[in-house]
Amino acid sequence: MKNLLTNKVPVLFVGAPGVGKTAVVKQCFDYVEVILTSTMVEEDAAGIPYREGEYDYRTIPALFRRLREADEKGLTTCLFFDELDKARRSVADTLLTLVASRRIGDAALPERTCIVAAANPPQYGGGDGVSDAMISRFSVVDFVPSVSGWADWAGGKFKSPAAVRVIEAVRGGIIPLIECVGEGLDKRISSPRTISLALEYLEEKGSSDDFERIATGLLTANVASLCISRAKVIKNDSLEKSVSTKLKALKHTNGIKPMVF
Repeated sequence: MKNLLTNKVPVLFVGAPGVGKTAVVKQCFDYVEVILTSTMVEEDAAGIPYREGEYDYRTIPALFRRLREADEKGLTTCLFFDELDKARRSVADTLLTLVASRRIGDAALPERTCIVAAANPPQYGGGDGVSDAMISRFSVVDFVPSVSGWADWAGGKFKSPAAVRVIEAVRGGIIPLIECVGEGLDKRISSPRTISLALEYLEEKGSSDDFERIATGLLTANVASLCISRAKVIKNDSLEKSVSTKLKALKHTNGIKPMVF
């Protein structure tokens, strides 16, 4: 992935929310200036206008200063536009100028800084902020997370038997890593992010009715059901092991419970 990103060609990753686009970009550079374009106003990228005498000027936005400072320290740098598809039209027009010329007015990006962006496709709630003119400035890359890569990461983070059983089901293709069902507030998206959130809860609270409610609220019905069933299997296995241990102890004492004084 790191070799794909260069200061010569901006790259736009298109993929479902929660699949790790931002995390992967952060792993590739020493310093990443993350811009959530859905919350931007034009002045964030173009500077605040002011007047001196007869002339109009704009301040230098802080993002240019931070990137310049990191570059001067010898760090690899990246300007990352997250949720580019949800940018306001006025912001999108300003960003187009920045992507095309690597500068806005007197503010310029360091020569070695890479430009990377991320967007969600329409079926995953993507907006219409990416115009044809903007798309023509990027190499558009479909972002598909690695199942084995996620399972390896999750296996290093979550250690409870129930969580491990879920992770291995994802690794084996029994539980899909990405799934989207429904519309509006009924829409559920199963992704590396939402499955990880479910595992966070499972790790802390264990399998319970509350976990079922959390999983159902986070995940598609299919993925939630599969995660819940595997968590319960572990719960039942643990109960069986506990009963088996007690029976062996009872057999060892010939069925007579020893008296404790």
